[in-house]
Amino acid sequence: MDFKELKDNWEALSKLQENQKQFKEQEIRQLLEQRSQQAVGELKKSLGLEILLLLGLTLLFAITYRWLPPELAKPLLMVFIIVWPFAIAIFSPTYIQLKNIFQPDVSLKDNLYQLVRKLDLSIKVNKFLATIAPAVGYLSGFFIYNDIADNTMDFLKNGVIALILCAIFFPLVSWYLNKLYGTHVRELKQCLKDFE
Repeated sequence: MDFKELKDNWEALSKLQENQKQFKEQEIRQLLEQRSQQAVGELKKSLGLEILLLLGLTLLFAITYRWLPPELAKPLLMVFIIVWPFAIAIFSPTYIQLKNIFQPDVSLKDNLYQLVRKLDLSIKVNKFLATIAPAVGYLSGFFIYNDIADNTMDFLKNGVIALILCAIFFPLVSWYLNKLYGTHVRELKQCLKDFE
């Protein structure tokens, strides 16, 4: 074997190895895209489930409103009046981002980064609002529909009830959001880390 043949064989081997490397990188990228698409699909389902749950609770409240005692019905009405605008403000941008995540003109890595940031913020805001909104709504309903000057004891009693609502809702909402979104967000974070 002369030098020219050796050189040609070496170049052919180098090209073959380079092609295999590119193939493996492309294969890994496709696997990451599939994992990302699966996690985003699960997030869409979770978001839809949360919207259906909120709609169901609202419908249940609307149906039973007439039979509830006024001292309970009016504060609960305020809870829903406070919760719905925030729910729409949280769900709408998140759903739009989930729907548009796989745009061909922007890299998947950049889209995933933006989505993970938005989801983290959305979960924190959702956790805060879902914890505080029942108490604020309950107290707002009490203030609006009662004369607090004459009902100091009722005000204190309802204040304690509002604090108990916060104490009950925080761990419940934390568990709920982790179950609903946590696994999928962690999967997206892992995909993002794997992209690097």
